Amino acid sequence: MDGSRDDTRPEEYFGETYARWVLAEIPPERTEKQVEFLLPHLPPPARGPLLDVGCGLGRHVLSLASKGWSVTGLDHSPSFVAQAQREAQRQGFSCRFQVADMRALPFEQEFAAVTFFWSSFGFYTDQENQSTLAGAFRALMPGGLLFLDLENREAILRHFQKETWRDRGDHWILERNRFDAATETLITRKVYLAGDRRQETERRLKLYSQAELLRMLVRAGFSLSYCWGDWDGQSYYLDSPRLLLLAKTPPIRIESFQSK
Repeated sequence: MDGSRDDTRPEEYFGETYARWVLAEIPPERTEKQVEFLLPHLPPPARGPLLDVGCGLGRHVLSLASKGWSVTGLDHSPSFVAQAQREAQRQGFSCRFQVADMRALPFEQEFAAVTFFWSSFGFYTDQENQSTLAGAFRALMPGGLLFLDLENREAILRHFQKETWRDRGDHWILERNRFDAATETLITRKVYLAGDRRQETERRLKLYSQAELLRMLVRAGFSLSYCWGDWDGQSYYLDSPRLLLLAKTPPIRIESFQSK
């Protein structure tokens, strides 16, 4: 299977309601914990700028900027990018934000590290997801780092939840999940309920195994440095809450010799 699916687009799921009822309610402590975990593995700010793909409202971008890095945030949503830019200006950070498609990253050896936080990878076909990794490789300087924060396929399937409810006080969020085994895709339908208002959106996320991801990373030119199962640094295992991968590019890019 090539991981193909219907025409559901990520931008329809990650809209204004998602920003207001999900992203805006993420506690700052969670973002700081994630960034603090990654800091020891990042190159120093003097080594070069960072790129955060699927930056949303820019919470990781702003946290990294507060610690001295020059950071670019990229997202498909003009609304998200505009909100992130306003917040950066309010906090006094000169972060750069850009609207672009992750499948065609418009950069060439510009960054010391590229990050994909909070399951920002896997929305498209296998070929398009592979193109995303290839674009991240091109965007990195020699010896650059790639960080992927992903949902753990094995834990999701072993403890599959068809339906979950979240009480947010003045509204409810219902999630209905199903797994398409033919394409190995997790299909999540979010239903937002507030009084007599109701809105439904759908996300389709390809769930890759650790082995599949390693093959994709190698195909894109990366080698694996670390693999963890959660933000506390625990080793990865089948029931791990997350799958966190840190990969690197070669210290010398072979194509630079070929072009001379």
